[in-house]
Amino acid sequence: NKIPNSKTSDLGVNVTTEQVAEHLRNAGGHVAYCNLTAAREDIQFPRNPPLRLKQYSPIETDIGRSVVRKFMTLEFLMTHVRSRERAMGVQYDFVLLTRDDDHWMGPFDLLSFKAENGHENNVYSRNCKTEGGINDKTLLFGRLAAERVLERLYSDFWMRDKRLEAWNAEAFWKAFIHVKGVRSKQVSLSRLPTAASVFVNNSQGTRSVR
Repeated sequence: NKIPNSKTSDLGVNVTTEQVAEHLRNAGGHVAYCNLTAAREDIQFPRNPPLRLKQYSPIETDIGRSVVRKFMTLEFLMTHVRSRERAMGVQYDFVLLTRDDDHWMGPFDLLSFKAENGHENNVYSRNCKTEGGINDKTLLFGRLAAERVLERLYSDFWMRDKRLEAWNAEAFWKAFIHVKGVRSKQVSLSRLPTAASVFVNNSQGTRSVR
């Protein structure tokens, strides 16, 4: 739904890749890979594809194709995680998937997840708005779970398995995680405290987040 008085972020519309990367570095982050492009990923469809995302089939709708493009991008980025690990001679403990419009409403206690037995093979999601699967807005992967799921998320999207004949993206995530032998664990909003947001201009002429 459109939100009245929405406002673009301070970076603007015509921002360059390097400007975004510099913004992240100034905030204390390390940028391993950053690319802004209007080009769409060239996704491939098999002959006689199995049923996928029946609510918005990738064969028939752009919504479904956008989901598959996202999966392709995530698989690609996971290869950069592996490359970065090899270059540094270390292995990350977790892989966090967070959207560009996520607003973090509280602290993120990563150590509380690391303290859990078996966290390496867990995928954590919020226990709300699951839509028959898992809430995929913000996902935290243990390192082994990330390897098992994200490295084949696009490549195995069309694998012939009845369990993957899901209604929507949320249900596909849930089924795919199970097929890959990974545990799905739902947690409260307080542990993954994000919400989709947008900047708006209020009646006082100042900006707020909605």
